[in-house]
Amino acid sequence: MRSLCVERPENLSFATTLSSGSCRSDPRRAASLLKAWKSMNHNRFRTIFSRRLGMCIAVAEVAKGQGKESGRRASMGRPSSARVVSSMRALALALCIAEPMLSHAQSLPTGGQVQAGNANISQTGTTMNINQSSQRAVIDWNTFNVGQGNTVRFNQPNTQAQTLNRVTGAEASQIQGSLLANGQVLIQNANGVLFGNGAVVNVGALLATTKSIDANAFMAGDPLELKSTGVN
Repeated sequence: MRSLCVERPENLSFATTLSSGSCRSDPRRAASLLKAWKSMNHNRFRTIFSRRLGMCIAVAEVAKGQGKESGRRASMGRPSSARVVSSMRALALALCIAEPMLSHAQSLPTGGQVQAGNANISQTGTTMNINQSSQRAVIDWNTFNVGQGNTVRFNQPNTQAQTLNRVTGAEASQIQGSLLANGQVLIQNANGVLFGNGAVVNVGALLATTKSIDANAFMAGDPLELKSTGVN
């Protein structure tokens, strides 16, 4: 599994999942981060196996575990006792730390083209706004980076609105600045998505994956299915 899924219900404060195939940082550094994270969340969270996501995730102490199940399906914005969750209000999400790579991140996403749905992209200084009027939208990008001190903000119709961002370039996405949305954001990049230790993510739900999401099925509102790497 090479995906990160983050959602934010009201009764949980902070949880992240480190997915072994999705980052290119020093394994010893990653192990150190995981140890520190476990210490920080001692007596508040535990790890269980999510049958729906097919991976071990961090959940509240009261959540129940599930058995394994084949397939790679994920649902955004639907209730579940075993989900990767986060309040993400003014908190930094440190998924992967790869300082040499992140230091060269571009300031803001480039080459954005709306492929489906209704949305427009504008930039003022260090802030990029994606104003979306449809419930779902698909946007292709050459790169999707957020440099330190920069902000990408998705202005969506409601908390259930979704934006699928497909990166077609050959570089991993590097998030060092602020990624904001009142709804749900999906980032698809076959080369990976790296979150720096200064990244701030405040969204309704976030899915970052190296797998492929079918755009037609997404626009139709079908359950999300992560397929072989590539842009459909």
